[in-house]
This record gives sequence, structure tokens and C-alpha cells, in this order.
Amino acid sequence: MPSARPGPIERFIMNQRKEMSDAEILLSFNTVRDKLLMRLKQKHRGSFIGPHETFGIIAEEYDELLEALRADNVRDFHDELVDIAVAAILGITSLAVNAVE
Repeated sequence: MPSARPGPIERFIMNQRKEMSDAEILLSFNTVRDKLLMRLKQKHRGSFIGPHETFGIIAEEYDELLEALRADNVRDFHDELVDIAVAAILGITSLAVNAVE
């Protein structure tokens, strides 16, 4: 039986959509950039081997995103979205770097 009071994720889903300002979008972009730079510093700049590795990494992050959603943990949900964005950027860049002409 659902609780009478919606959790944080439910509040976001159930609320009316709100306009996002340029500043809010830039803040999110900067959050992803900072995480990307941290990841590059920790794990260096090696590309993903190919689409299968990229998919595996994004799938793992997606599983963690789903866990955060089920746990109703907005902070972890946010962090996993950032991780997915970083993985997507690295995957896109890896495709370009590894492209065969």
C-alpha cells in the first residue's frame, strides 16, 4: 500500500513541470564537467574499447540509478545521472577517437 506522503522522487514526478533557467542548466553542465575532469584525473584518458564497453558502463550506472529510484534517494539518483552523463561523453569521445577511416 503506498504511503500517504509521497517520497522525494514521487514529488518530482507528480509536480507540475517547471521552466529551467540558463543558470540552472549551466550549474548542471558544470557538475557533469567537474565529475568528468575528476574521472579523467583518477582513471586517465584511455578511451573505451568500443560500443560494447560503453554500453556496459552505462548499463551499470543505469542499474545504480534504478536502485536509487527504488530507494527513493534523490541525492544518489542525481549522482547516478551525473555518472551516466560522464559515461555518455566518454563513450561519444571514444567512438570518435577509435573511428576507422
